This record gives sequence, structure tokens and C-alpha cells, in this order.
Amino acid sequence: KLMDARELALDILRDRTWSWEDRTSMCLGLAHDLQARIRKGRLYEADGLIERYRRAAERRRLPSGWDRASCSRYEVMEEAFSLFSEMEVLGKDWPAFVSGMKAALYGKGRQAYETRRRAFLESEIGKRLPVLKEQLMVYFVFTYFCGAVYNGNPYGKMKMAATATLLIEELAQALWTDQGGRLTFLDFADGAHRFSREVEHSDSNKAVLEEAVVRRPGFALRRLLAAVESDGSGE
Repeated sequence: KLMDARELALDILRDRTWSWEDRTSMCLGLAHDLQARIRKGRLYEADGLIERYRRAAERRRLPSGWDRASCSRYEVMEEAFSLFSEMEVLGKDWPAFVSGMKAALYGKGRQAYETRRRAFLESEIGKRLPVLKEQLMVYFVFTYFCGAVYNGNPYGKMKMAATATLLIEELAQALWTDQGGRLTFLDFADGAHRFSREVEHSDSNKAVLEEAVVRRPGFALRRLLAAVESDGSGE
């Protein structure tokens, strides 16, 4: 059932006829609803659930009744970025790098962050972000989602995939800010590589990320959807 759900999620994520935000939100909803079936001991309903989401994806229509939390991306991502300080350090230059990136992102408050984010999204690299984030989500979902066979928590795996993608995007924005509004694809790739080297290369660091997005109210579905769907204005 996990493999069937992953196959559908990957199909959704690769469908560029609709926005990255809607595709990612759909995958989060799929994992959330699958988790509910597992929790209630009704895994036999998984096939029907997957088919319902497949039909919704074909219509490019998110499930009804979804609301974003009354929060901004700034609030959610500042909390997510702070998770780095709870992880073991693998590279000696990582703490100083993260500290500098955090200051570049959030040091001047929400309004400054949102102003810079709008400019970042309009930059050359910003216009490439939908494809780059799609590729990151595909990678994280393909690599980790079926690992839920060991802990029975596919929702946590999907939330971890979305949060990891958003954190790499935040690193890219921080690098863009730090470099005076310039960021090449190689710079973006370097930020993703740094993230991978520090988080993915440590089982305990991956556990910190997954446990946080599962257990902490700051990463509830509605708040994470707000971060995914935000255009930087906080609206």
C-alpha cells in the first residue's frame, strides 16, 4: 500500500500542468488520510483512498475543506530552521554557516523577510524554483516514504520531505541575500548538498526532523500548508 501511495505521489509531483504548491499540498493530504486509515486499523480502505486522490489529481482539484492556518511562512520556516540547532554537528563549518544564513533570513524580522522573498522569487533562480523543488520532493519521497513500513508513519515521511524541500529553498534564499541578490544553479546545488551532508548523513538528525514535524504543533498540516502555499506576502 505504501508503494501504491508513493507511485501516485510521484505521478502527482511530476505533473507540471499545475503548481508545485498544489501538487505538494495534494501529497501531504494523501499521506495524512492514509495515516488516519493506519491509525484506525482500516488499511483495507487504502485502495479506495488512493483512487479518490488519483481522480482528484486528474481534475487538478484539492480535497474540499482545507484551510491554511492564520500564520505566515516566516513563522513556520523560522521554527523549522531552528531545528538545525538541535541536530548533531557533522561538519565543523556547519554551525557558523547556519548561524549566518539564519541571520540573513530572519534577523530583520518578518516584513524584511517577505520583501526579500518576493524579490528572490522574481530573480532568475527564483523562476526556476518550481522545477527544482519538484525534483527535490521527488527525491525525498522516493527515498524515504516507504521507510514508513518500519514505523507505520507515512504522514511523517511526507511532512519530512516537504519540510526538507522548504528548508533547502530557505538556504537558497539566504545565500541569494548574502551574495547581494545573486545565486547560480551551482550555488543552489551547493546549498542542497550542505543540507544533505548534515541532515541525511545522520540517522539521528533525520529523526530530529521527522519527530519535530510529527509531534510539534508548529508543523501541523494547516501550518505546513501555509508555508508551502505562501507567495512570500504572508497573505
